[in-house]
Amino acid sequence: MAQNQTATSPIEHPAPARGEIGVAALAFGLIGAPASWAAHFLMNVTIASRACFPGSQPSSLASAAALAHALILTIDGLATLTACAALAISYLAWRSTAHEKAAKQRHGSRPEHAAEVGEGRTRFIALGGILMSSVFIVAILFDTLPAIVTPACGQ
Repeated sequence: MAQNQTATSPIEHPAPARGEIGVAALAFGLIGAPASWAAHFLMNVTIASRACFPGSQPSSLASAAALAHALILTIDGLATLTACAALAISYLAWRSTAHEKAAKQRHGSRPEHAAEVGEGRTRFIALGGILMSSVFIVAILFDTLPAIVTPACGQ
């Protein structure tokens, strides 16, 4: 009896697109780029410091500096690709939840009402992923620039 009444109820779930996008995809879209930036930053600092200053004196081996430089650029490239993948996943999730926005406009809900009941939260998380990924892609590219324009270990 209760199922029949629920099935005919005009009230929609507050997050109608919650099943369309996986939680893992939303999580990767939201934290993939920041995690990629953090990992790349820590690896670059570790590699550069150990290759250029293995002890208390600077290294005089050009091969170690060249290898470290190539490794740093590879890590920068992988971090950029990972952050771009997070951006793409967030964008696709945002686009596929466009009907949440259309449903809110059809029902004429106010922004205050949307915040109270959680309407459009899947779309909001996807938009947050777009913004976070964009910011961290810029951060990764700014961190990559010195590795491109300066010689390895200043040699």
